[in-house]
Amino acid sequence: MDNGMINQIILVTDGQSNIGGDPALAAYEAASQGIIVNAIGIIDPSSVGMQEIKDIAKAGNGQYQLVQIEDLASSMVLVTHQSVQATLEQIVSSQLKQLIGSEVGDISPKKRGKVFEFIERLQDEIALKCLILTDTSGSMSNKLQAARESIISLFKSLEIRSGKNLIGVMSFPNGSSGYTKIISPFTDNCSELEDELLKLQPSGNTPTAPALRAAISYFLQTKEDNNGLLEQFVV
Repeated sequence: MDNGMINQIILVTDGQSNIGGDPALAAYEAASQGIIVNAIGIIDPSSVGMQEIKDIAKAGNGQYQLVQIEDLASSMVLVTHQSVQATLEQIVSSQLKQLIGSEVGDISPKKRGKVFEFIERLQDEIALKCLILTDTSGSMSNKLQAARESIISLFKSLEIRSGKNLIGVMSFPNGSSGYTKIISPFTDNCSELEDELLKLQPSGNTPTAPALRAAISYFLQTKEDNNGLLEQFVV
């Protein structure tokens, strides 16, 4: 968490990385920078890519889902909210340990209930900065419309929160021009985001690790945008 804001990458892919190294290592690098990496695999549970999805989420301190394309929207919403809750629980537990020498699970049920009430309030009020990193390799050609609709569904699910929401979209690969392309800069405007999603076009291989590193760089480049947006939360 940075300046009272939770930073997340949501990786959406339908296949195993086939160029550019180990994506789990790249996810670990993201986590070391305070950026959670969630992973959604639009794959058959028996696919060789299944373990890669799990490894990416584990290394990135995030959540994962293996889904059919028709379930992508609900899964994207689910992993986003689950990872926010898990992050806040970790932060609160760490702070409690420093303050009273106990983690959340160690305190009495009565006091624990108050802690979880506090976490629920923070879930609604904490600012969220989320970069959707979507695979647009050739195999995604018949899935991109569902991906567009899922990103809009996620945005709308977050609009009911009182906290600030910023969502950006990066695609990979970028044809002959490189590994990634910024489809939409971080925005809190759903209509603006929806217009930009029309730029998603399929092509090429699946360079997941370089794409994750590009996503990390983009977060770091836009880090100053966090300043002044939020009230600070002291947990």
